Amino acid sequence: MVYWTGTNPDGSLNLDRTVLSDPSGSYVFAMQEDGDVVLRSNDGRILFRTGTLNASPTQVNYLGLQRDGNIVVLSGDERPIWSSGTDGEPGANLVLGEDGDLVLYRRNGTPAWSASAGKIAEPPTDTLATGGTLTYGHQLTSENGLFHAVMQRDGNLVGYGPSGAIWSTGTRGIGNRFVIQDDGNAVVYGADGAVRWASGTSGDGLTVQLEDSGVLDVRDADDDLVWDSQSALPGSVLYAPNDLQTGNRLRSDDGAYRAVMQGDGNFVVYGPTGAIWQTATSGVESSFQFFRNGRAQVVADNGAVTWTAKPAAGGDGPFRLVMQSDGNLVEYDGQGHAIWSIR
Repeated sequence: MVYWTGTNPDGSLNLDRTVLSDPSGSYVFAMQEDGDVVLRSNDGRILFRTGTLNASPTQVNYLGLQRDGNIVVLSGDERPIWSSGTDGEPGANLVLGEDGDLVLYRRNGTPAWSASAGKIAEPPTDTLATGGTLTYGHQLTSENGLFHAVMQRDGNLVGYGPSGAIWSTGTRGIGNRFVIQDDGNAVVYGADGAVRWASGTSGDGLTVQLEDSGVLDVRDADDDLVWDSQSALPGSVLYAPNDLQTGNRLRSDDGAYRAVMQGDGNFVVYGPTGAIWQTATSGVESSFQFFRNGRAQVVADNGAVTWTAKPAAGGDGPFRLVMQSDGNLVEYDGQGHAIWSIR
């Protein structure tokens, strides 16, 4: 097989270069005189083509593998006229195999694009180990498949659930990347190497994991929780199963309302003028528990249930609790029906 890397200064294909799958030339990848890039077998069959044509005899096309992993056909005046759409794959290798397929492999060895199939989704994973990186277009996917932590083109790392965004790092900048460092700190770096955001965690063998509730966790080698997005990056939505520990909160998208699990054991919704609703509970180290079946409870440290909300029957999950910008705290079922609210 023939490897072709985007970091190679000679990583371009023009009229002077032809790539063969093997010494006998069973398959040939070449730039034709008319500007079309073609993959063909030695019996003349066309297996793939970009469909690009030279603008004129003096404006000759060429193909290149960019450092960002995008395969691009450029016209003689440097205009892109075709691409594989794989610009989120830095360090990728383009390989013409002995089977005749042209494949772009990610640096982790998984295929990102092929002449036979086009773009290929990355195998889902919910975990990023120490030293791991998420660049633009890459994501973590929860084991249940419902939640994604996406490194977006705009540089923001965003957690998404079935109903939309749950949390974000609030970062901006083309070329940002999310890294779990050897020292245990989870960091969003800008293209210039500057720190845009950090979890502030430390330790050996830490991992980042996206849970089945959409919460992003940082855990140590003993699987103990050292950081989570629910506490550090509060949003307006809580998916079941989940909980709010002392000091944790939900915050409306406009920032005007918040639902807080207080240290005195009371779960309170606050608005611009003060408290507007409460469970009227007490008990040190109480927590707000949100169960998979949609039931919500305030539970004291000794296990005593001090408040319960049971939603209307008939709904299916995933259930979510939303602190809305109108000040209403509402529970929705998986079909988007409101099944409980504070008013």
